[in-house]
Amino acid sequence: MKLSIKLYLLSLALLSFNIINAQQLATKLKEVNSHGIPKETSGLCIINSTLFSINDSGNPSEIWSTNIDSVYAGTSVWRPFKISAKNIDWEAIETDELKSHIYIGDFGNNKGKRQDLKVIKIPINGNIIQKDSLINIEFSYEDYSLEKIEKCISVKGRKMHNFDCEAFWIADSSIYLFTKNWENRECNVYQIPNIGGKHIAKKVGQFDPGMLITDCVKVDETLYYCGYTITGNQFIGSVKWGSWENCTRKKLNIRPAQFEGITWDEIRQDFILSSESRKSQKESLFIRN
Repeated sequence: MKLSIKLYLLSLALLSFNIINAQQLATKLKEVNSHGIPKETSGLCIINSTLFSINDSGNPSEIWSTNIDSVYAGTSVWRPFKISAKNIDWEAIETDELKSHIYIGDFGNNKGKRQDLKVIKIPINGNIIQKDSLINIEFSYEDYSLEKIEKCISVKGRKMHNFDCEAFWIADSSIYLFTKNWENRECNVYQIPNIGGKHIAKKVGQFDPGMLITDCVKVDETLYYCGYTITGNQFIGSVKWGSWENCTRKKLNIRPAQFEGITWDEIRQDFILSSESRKSQKESLFIRN
């Protein structure tokens, strides 16, 4: 009985540690030297000793990588790896629990009219990407229609709709999609099976993150995410996985172009974030100070 209580208290302590990290992150981020990080970095994930990223739409179909140890040393050099899938609007990159695949979210949908949304699933052996074995997981939202998009108001040429997406997560045999809602500024959660083919994305949740989500990472039973408000302020937030309750939000004490990537380093028990290049601000990588 005493042992069970100790294990329970230990689990609570570890969970609290993760939550504290998320709250403290706003005041303890520092930029690290990172040569060649993608200018429009749009997501991060770690597999073994390698940190991966991708570029947003309008860029070559490449997966970029660097050694994770060199990131903390401030000596990282990023290198591209070309794949055959077209970069229509890549917005996120993730892996699964077994670290057996890389997933690219080709589901950016600014105008709300895309009919070819998909997740690209690529086997990876160690750190070797099997580029000739791509699997397309195509989907459409169950509550989507072009008629809905046409009825949405336009602001500076952009339709204010709820079917844009820049974040996803792989859990068990499913892929969870987290929308970037321009209309109501909330986030809808959709679920599709983690298998090739065409699927209907079922809505399984909704929450109000207080920001437009650009990337996410699940740590234990908490989903952490980064994003921004329409005023340009940058935030990190969290929500309880599954129930989509207990949202928290913390403003970041730096103002780069825009945070687009967040991942969790299991070895060092900490977050890594990336921001894209825009106008006078260069692309950057951030770790905890």
